Amino acid sequence: MVTHVTTDDWKEEMAELREYGEVPSLELSADYYHKDNVSGGPAYVLTLSQLPSVDGRFLNEEHETTLINYLRIVFMNGGFGRIEDAQRTESFQQFYDRVKPKLTMV
Repeated sequence: MVTHVTTDDWKEEMAELREYGEVPSLELSADYYHKDNVSGGPAYVLTLSQLPSVDGRFLNEEHETTLINYLRIVFMNGGFGRIEDAQRTESFQQFYDRVKPKLTMV
């Protein structure tokens, strides 16, 4: 089970959550349905590790990956995480062709 860290006493809260076998996490963004004013699914969540790290599991997102890998996907798609080849309209392709050369791979 994932539980969200929400208070100023985050270190103590994280330790307590781990004692109960839960995974502390941070909500980072509303899901794509919510952003499109269609519904309100669960927010995208970054799990927090006990080890110092800039990466972690990125939950509630269709790629089932880590945050860093999700960012790579977004950069490869010109700033969009959900653009599939079938959805690449001519106007999107023109935008992508202008933006892609300006993005740096991480």
